[in-house]
Amino acid sequence: MSKAEVAGTVLEGARGGRRDRGWGWTPAGVDLTEPDLLVVGDRAVQVREVVAWPSSLHPGWVADTLLLGESTVVLNVAPVPPDRVRKAVQHSLPSLQSTVREAQRRNVVDAERERQIQDALQLLDAIASGMVRHFDVQLSALYWSDTEDGARSAGRVAQRRARERGVELAALRHSQKPSYLGALPAGRPLMPGLLLDQQALAANFPFADENLLDDGGVLVGINERTGAPALWNRWRPDVQHLLVTADVGSGKSYTVKALTSQERVLGRPVLVLDPSAKREYRTFLLAMGGVYLDLEPSGADKINPFAIFPDGDGQRRGLLPEQVSGRPVSERIAAVKPILAALIGESLETGMFDAVTEAALQRAYREAGFGDSWAACFEAGKSAMGGVLWNPKGAWPVLSDVRALLANSEDEEGPRYARMLAPYCHGGSTDLLDGQTTVALNSPVVGLGVNELISVGGRFARAGYAAVVDFATQRFRSLPDREKLLVADECHNFLADAVMSRWLERQLREARKQGTAVTVISQGVGDFLGTPPGRAIFQNTAAKLYLHQPAADLEEAARVLGMDAAVLREAAHLPRGHAIFSVGARVLQVHVTAPQSLHPLFRADTHQEEAAPSVAGV
Repeated sequence: MSKAEVAGTVLEGARGGRRDRGWGWTPAGVDLTEPDLLVVGDRAVQVREVVAWPSSLHPGWVADTLLLGESTVVLNVAPVPPDRVRKAVQHSLPSLQSTVREAQRRNVVDAERERQIQDALQLLDAIASGMVRHFDVQLSALYWSDTEDGARSAGRVAQRRARERGVELAALRHSQKPSYLGALPAGRPLMPGLLLDQQALAANFPFADENLLDDGGVLVGINERTGAPALWNRWRPDVQHLLVTADVGSGKSYTVKALTSQERVLGRPVLVLDPSAKREYRTFLLAMGGVYLDLEPSGADKINPFAIFPDGDGQRRGLLPEQVSGRPVSERIAAVKPILAALIGESLETGMFDAVTEAALQRAYREAGFGDSWAACFEAGKSAMGGVLWNPKGAWPVLSDVRALLANSEDEEGPRYARMLAPYCHGGSTDLLDGQTTVALNSPVVGLGVNELISVGGRFARAGYAAVVDFATQRFRSLPDREKLLVADECHNFLADAVMSRWLERQLREARKQGTAVTVISQGVGDFLGTPPGRAIFQNTAAKLYLHQPAADLEEAARVLGMDAAVLREAAHLPRGHAIFSVGARVLQVHVTAPQSLHPLFRADTHQEEAAPSVAGV
């Protein structure tokens, strides 16, 4: 019996077909003597079902991973009622919340469980608003052979190869009727499926659609294969960060401005960190009605890395500080220690540094009158619009306070750390980080020029820029807006340093939880592949734009992602303003552009770029 006739045998069995060997519910010509095999006529087949796959997959992964020799792939997709998903999420919340409360009772931060709670609450909001739909997905592969041993061997080889790619296969047993029916193309697999929302389903199984047309998305460019506009919504179903990598002169600035201007037109606050000597984004941001501030290593402007911003989600919901759970002091200490390590020149792996600075920072907050809860840091007031406004209960500790505590530390390393912090405290040549914050970000469009900080060189170059990124991320977290955009250019400044690259990875993770999407920009994808944290940033960034850059770096990036190297290598030969855009499993070649009505906002800054293609009606 041929494979094409298998579905017919199921129908025949449903009509009462019988066979000589086995149970009466199987159709004629199918032998189930061996529980791990089907013998259909004179051919044997082993069925293996996908029970897990990794979060990051490449286009064509099904064929690359599952197809081996003579094989068939079967996909079953069934919609899941929203109430079923909602009840499952609500059922999981009490256990997670109990675990977090127990951790807090033991003075331990369970960041992973807290993230899961936040994700669950966001998912419930999305289900209630109808923004997300879910599907039960089962994927099976049938491995055929002329012999039973051949079918088993093919199944084992397929399982090993799939495991190397992060995909797990399980062999189905056919001694029961549901398993037998589920193993055939016309049947429904027995094993529990994977729950995917509509975007994950489309990304994993894009089928023949080569276009990207996200509802509510911004224009990335023109799909060079189909001529259709490529529209991407980075806010559905969850916040997605974007990685832009490009050589100098390849159209990077135009690309970033084209995307950023559209997000602003849609009402989202925008903050751009500009390290360029030419103030690359200044004219662009002013044209959007924003403000642009140049930060200097020393002067009247101050950024206090020890200041804690209010919880934006709590304020947006009108909650009082005592109604919001969390450990803001512990979280701030965890965020600021890498900056101190960069200033001092120590590794976070050094247990002594961690212990000494932890003690000094905890004491600094206690002596300033702050405890480790939102209610112990803020008191509620009224905003000008009548809403709830959180006000700090006092003045936050500053770098000089921490230095003084280190200098008086009983540990011999404390005074040494204090001496190394001296140039960055009041009276030093780089005291931007010593004092209460004076930089105000009261406009929905802000640019911070940080070239003067980077030009200082040495330890302050990275630590100063890191403190500005941290400040911007905190500030955005405190805004009541659900969706905010942060653009950070020249991020290779962090990636060469192990401490700073780990810190940047953490910042991106925290930003996503607070509704802040980050556009990370660097001079080449190779910048991210040199350290484990850099690779983690690269692999976990949902969307990537590759403009012209070295082919060797692109090939290594493809290897890290498990993609065909030829797909990304193409970017090495692209002209200015053209890019490879990947989001999930979709990969498009695009000519980057923005709606024509927005061109005046950034054409003055990017006169060297080639003319963008016109997009009528977009």
